[in-house]
Amino acid sequence: MSGHNEKNFVRFKKGYKKDLLKAILAQIKQGESFTLMGMPGIGKTDLFQTFDKNIEFWQELFPKEKIDFIVVFLDLTKLLDISPLGFYRLLLTRIQKTVAANIKDEKIQSQIKEIHDNAVNGQDLFVIFSAIEDIIKTITQEANFNLCILIDDFGTLADFDKQFFNSLKALRNINKWQVTLAFSSDRDLLTSLTPEILDELYDLFLNKQFWLKPISKEDAFLGLEEWERERGIKFTSKIKQSIFEISGGHPGYMRALSRIYFDSGKDASILDKKDIRKLASHSTTLARSEKFWTKLLDEYKDFLIEFVQNPNTPINHRAKYLENTGVIKEENGEKKLFSPLLEIYLKSKTGKKSTVEIPVTKGLYIDPKTKTVYVDAKPLKREPTTNEYKILQLLYKNKGKIVTREALAEILWGQNSIEKYSDWAIDRTLSRIRKKLGDKASTPRFIETIKGRGLRLIS
Repeated sequence: MSGHNEKNFVRFKKGYKKDLLKAILAQIKQGESFTLMGMPGIGKTDLFQTFDKNIEFWQELFPKEKIDFIVVFLDLTKLLDISPLGFYRLLLTRIQKTVAANIKDEKIQSQIKEIHDNAVNGQDLFVIFSAIEDIIKTITQEANFNLCILIDDFGTLADFDKQFFNSLKALRNINKWQVTLAFSSDRDLLTSLTPEILDELYDLFLNKQFWLKPISKEDAFLGLEEWERERGIKFTSKIKQSIFEISGGHPGYMRALSRIYFDSGKDASILDKKDIRKLASHSTTLARSEKFWTKLLDEYKDFLIEFVQNPNTPINHRAKYLENTGVIKEENGEKKLFSPLLEIYLKSKTGKKSTVEIPVTKGLYIDPKTKTVYVDAKPLKREPTTNEYKILQLLYKNKGKIVTREALAEILWGQNSIEKYSDWAIDRTLSRIRKKLGDKASTPRFIETIKGRGLRLIS
C-alpha cells in the first residue's frame, strides 16, 4: 500500500468502527444490499469513500479474508443531470474506472472498456442501461467478482419514479448473490417515501439498515490522531477529551472545534465547557449547526424545537428516528441532545428565528461562511448540489450583470468546457435551481434569461 493511503488507513487498522466494518463486509460478501442511515455530518460519505479504496483497503483490514469483490462509489453531487439518464451515465463511467484500477485481467479490462466507450456518449437510456448490464455480467460471471455499488445521499433520488427503482432491481437481479446495492441517507426512508416506492425498496435495500451514530470516545481519539498525522499537529489528551465531550462524538463538530483550537493559537481555555455559549456562537461551530439544521426534514425540525423546550415531549415516529440516529440519546435516565452545541443552537431557534443575521429580508442571499442559500431570509428546503451552488454563486457575485452560457460551462466542466459543452445539461441544471428557488423561467423573480446573451440574477 502506498504511503499516502497507509497514512489514511491507520485509524481503521487500529479498530475504528471495527464492528460496523465487519458487518458491512459480511453484507458485501453475501451479496446482500443495505442502507447506511445517520444524521447530517456524521460521516456516511467518508465511510463510503473509504470503502471505494477497494481491494487494498479491505485486505489491510481483513488479511485473512478472501477479497473477491469490487466496490464502486457514486458521489451524487457529481450528477450534472439529476435524472435516470444522468444517474446511469455516471454509474457506467464509475464502474469502468473502478474495474480498470482493480481488476488486473487485461482481457476483462479491454472488454469492459469497449462496452463503456461504445455507450458513454449516447443519450439513449436503454443503450446505457444495457451497457451497464453487460459490464455487470462480465464482472460477476466472467471475472467472478462480487460487485458492490455504493450510492451516497439517497435524497438526490427520492423524487425518482417507481420505474427507476425497478431498473435498479433488474441490475441487482443479474446475479442476486453477487451484486450488492448500498445507499446512505439523512432521512427516515420508511416515513418519508410513498408506499408504492417503499414496496420496491424493501426488496432492493431497505431490509437491512445500519445506523451510524456519533462515535465513541475511543473512535474519536483515533480520528483525532489521524488529523494529527495528516496536518502535522498535536493535541493533548485533555484537549481531545474536551473536543469529544463538546462535540458529542459528531465528526463535523469535532473538525470545527479542532479548527477553533488551532486558530486560537492552541489556547486550551477556548474549549472550556463553562463558556459553552460563546463557543456555540463562534462562526465555525455556528456554520456547522446551520448546515445540520438546513439538511433536516421539516418534521424533525419541528420535533427538536419542541424537545429543547420540553425534554419530556412524548416519543413519536419522528423522535424514534432521531433516537436511532443518535440525535437524541439517553443518559442517566434522561433524554438529551448528543451535543450541547446543538442544544444551544436549537434553543436560539425557538419561535423559528434564524441565528444568522440576514442582511436582506427579501430576495436571494448567500451566506459566504455557511454557503447557505436563503430566499426571503429563509434557507432553502432542498440544498443545491455542488454544481448548482457554483452557478448560483457566480450569478450572485454578478448580480444585475449578464453571465454568458460559456461562463456557466466553465463552472460545470472546467478546462473541458469546450469539448463537453451541452446546452441541454446547462438548461437542466438551471431548471433544478429555479425549482429550488421557487422561480419560473416564464415569469422570473430571480434568474432572467437574456436571449442570445446569457442569464442575469435580478433579485
